[in-house]
Amino acid sequence: MSESHDAEQQIRDDRLAKVAQARAGDVDPYPSAFPERTPVAAVRDRFEGLEPGAESGERVRVAGRVMGRYS
Repeated sequence: MSESHDAEQQIRDDRLAKVAQARAGDVDPYPSAFPERTPVAAVRDRFEGLEPGAESGERVRVAGRVMGRYS
């Protein structure tokens, strides 16, 4: 096997071990719910007046996958 394949296998093994460790500690590493989150649409509406790169000082919690990025 190549060094690259060995390194990738080690990364995979490490990740699987971390998942097993989380599950052994009664933690679901892939929960189906994400409590206390703010829908992205609400965040966009609330902060639509901010200039690109500006910060409001507020913190919000969102969840999901990044499907695209625009400026």
